[in-house]
Amino acid sequence: HLDRGGDEPAADRYTAGPEPVFGPSGAVALYRRAMLDDIAFRGEVFDEAFFAYREDADLAWRAQWRGWSSLYVPKGIAWHRRRVTPTRRSALPAAINRYSVRNRFLLRLKNQSAALAWRFAAPALARDLLVVGYVLGREWTSIPGLIDVLRLLPSTLAKRRHIQRGRAVSSAQMARWFEAKPDRTG
Repeated sequence: HLDRGGDEPAADRYTAGPEPVFGPSGAVALYRRAMLDDIAFRGEVFDEAFFAYREDADLAWRAQWRGWSSLYVPKGIAWHRRRVTPTRRSALPAAINRYSVRNRFLLRLKNQSAALAWRFAAPALARDLLVVGYVLGREWTSIPGLIDVLRLLPSTLAKRRHIQRGRAVSSAQMARWFEAKPDRTG
């Protein structure tokens, strides 16, 4: 997840100094115009298929593939009232959960290279099966989100081809962001 320190009081570990991150949370981000122009697809910066939820992660993936970097700057402080959290999921409107389910799958289908998909297949498949099982077993109102993934698959794969053709970094370089790292809290 792109958030750092969410739901936590300010702590020294978040004030050490700027450091690289995969991408900023859409709740508080500053982007270079050149980066936005560089990663746009047919003039579209934020993918309208995402509508809401995970659109910031989609933008971060595309920026990373093109070689752009992001910094977490702890002196920049912001507050964002988050509606979507796992503990509140059952209390949320069905549409929010539908978009959240849909976009979790679209995000990887659109942005993950074949090499990354293969490298991280086991944990991704396990998590995906849990999500699909939960939707089919308990959260039926999100079934349309799964159907949306199938409906949007052709356009998502066209965007994926565009991203993969224009990438400036290798899958091995990108994989570093997803490998397990030691806990920094120590």
